[in-house]
Amino acid sequence: MISRSTTPTTTTTTTGTNAAAVAAAAIAPEPDGATLHCVSVNVVVFKHGRITVPPALALAGEGLGATPAQGMEARKRALELGLNGMRELYLGGWRAVPEGDERWWDVAMKGLEGRIEKRVGKVRGVREGLEGALQVRMM
Repeated sequence: MISRSTTPTTTTTTTGTNAAAVAAAAIAPEPDGATLHCVSVNVVVFKHGRITVPPALALAGEGLGATPAQGMEARKRALELGLNGMRELYLGGWRAVPEGDERWWDVAMKGLEGRIEKRVGKVRGVREGLEGALQVRMM
């Protein structure tokens, strides 16, 4: 909750210090008058309408994989399915595909889990600070 104050105060939170720093930075105008809208993105959600699509499926369908070969193979599978086939997967059809090698999108991403977790860990503090800033009250 944000009120209209120039003095940031934090509610009790584990990220109170981060939140105060973010809030203080948000109050000071940029020297060139620019408005900062985004510091970092470390969470991605893919949607087809109101349905959440697994990130691995969305990314692999576009040719992203742990290696270029895995990405190319995944893109080939997506193109074979065509627009309607991919739409069916996005709308929840992926749940009917047995886990394992039949889930070609998971196969394409195999090997990325460790790298993703390591990199997300590096920016987790930024996310926690920004989430904590939502608790800051400016009176």
